[in-house]
Amino acid sequence: MVLARQGDVRQAIENFSATVRIDPSYQKGHHNLAMAYFIAGQDALALVSVNNSLKLAPEARNSLLLKSQILKALGRTKEAQAIKEQAEFLPEGNWSERVPVQ
Repeated sequence: MVLARQGDVRQAIENFSATVRIDPSYQKGHHNLAMAYFIAGQDALALVSVNNSLKLAPEARNSLLLKSQILKALGRTKEAQAIKEQAEFLPEGNWSERVPVQ
């Protein structure tokens, strides 16, 4: 995520893509790849990656909130709101990587 925050989103996407190819069971890798795609404005790919993340951890609050933001960016506002409301009742977890949720 450091690369993405420094503006090298392309390299971040490459790194996270490699991570999930090496270990497809790494839920946080899929989440981070989704965040990098989202930052890059590649919302459709971000949605695929966050869905992969949620297949591994269906109640991951941060992944659900990220999915909500991605769906909102895709114009799917009702679905985004429902997922956000669902996520708000889950424990936060201890991740440091986040996308601002409004």
